Amino acid sequence: NSGHGIVAGVGSIIIGCLVKDNSTNGINTAQASLVRDCIAISNDNDGINAGDGSRVTGCQAGLNVGDGIQVSASCQVTENNCYENGINQGDGAGIVVTGFSNQVEGNHAVLNDRGIDINAAANTIIRNTARNNTGSGSPSANFDITGANALATIVLSEAALNTATNANVNIGF
Repeated sequence: NSGHGIVAGVGSIIIGCLVKDNSTNGINTAQASLVRDCIAISNDNDGINAGDGSRVTGCQAGLNVGDGIQVSASCQVTENNCYENGINQGDGAGIVVTGFSNQVEGNHAVLNDRGIDINAAANTIIRNTARNNTGSGSPSANFDITGANALATIVLSEAALNTATNANVNIGF
C-alpha cells in the first residue's frame, strides 16, 4: 500500500484488523475512535496513530519503522504488546504519548528503541512492563518520561518487585 493501511474518521471503531507493509501508518484515526484487538506490523511509519480522545486496547504493534502506538491527548492506551519498533530502521518507541491527560496502563514494550516514551505532562502511567529497549531516554530507554506525570514507581530489579507494596508499579528490568 502506498499510504496508510486504514484511515478512519471521527468516532470510528476498528476491531480485529491486520495492517501490514504500508508506506505510512498502519492505522490512522481521527478523534474519539476505538482501535481494539488489531495487529499492526512492518509499516514504514507508526503501527497505530490515534487521534485525541481515542482508545487503543489489546493490540499488537511490532516491526514498524516508527512507533508501535502513538497518541496525543485524552487517550487510553491499555493492554497492548509493542515490540521491535524503530530497531535498525528508524527511531521508534513501543508507545509514544505527545499530549496530556492520557492513561497508559498494563502495556508490554520490549526490544524497541524506547519502551514507553511520554513527551508531555499530566498523564497517568501505571502497571506497564518495558524491557530490553535499546535506545536512550530519561530515566532509561525502557521509560522515557518528560514532565510532571502520575507515574507509578518504576521497579528496576526482581528484589524490588518482590518487596513492592503498590500493585500499580511499572516494571523496567
